[in-house]
Amino acid sequence: QRKGVLKVFLVFVVVAAIIGVAAILTYMLLLSKSAATPATNTTETDNSQTATNSQKTNTAAIVAPTPEATPKIVDSDGDGLSDAQEMEIGTDVDVADTDADGLSDREEIQVYDTNPLRSDTDGDSYLDGAEVSSGYDPNGEGKLFQVPNN
Repeated sequence: QRKGVLKVFLVFVVVAAIIGVAAILTYMLLLSKSAATPATNTTETDNSQTATNSQKTNTAAIVAPTPEATPKIVDSDGDGLSDAQEMEIGTDVDVADTDADGLSDREEIQVYDTNPLRSDTDGDSYLDGAEVSSGYDPNGEGKLFQVPNN
């Protein structure tokens, strides 16, 4: 008999909890719907009236631009060049190092001024990335960073 009372009590608690959660969710849903209704900013002017009539203005909240309104810059391979830039240059938008020389396409274009479509820009049989990591100029003879002699 005691177990029966305990079961009834537990069922009552569970039902009360479900009703409480449903009430809270309904309340939150109603709040979000009323907050999501955008306000508009309108100005009405009666051109048929004389110049002394003033404009009627309804002021409202300023609505932020939608994400679709701002252009998105896409960099599919994450190399630092946009897909549009890579298409213009001719590099692969899905591969960060199109010529597989050890330098990203962005490094070749913006840092070392090498050809991102040729793994050995200066034709000396050393990959551009290997030359840079060894301190040599991938565009020709000499060191990459030379201290001038005074």
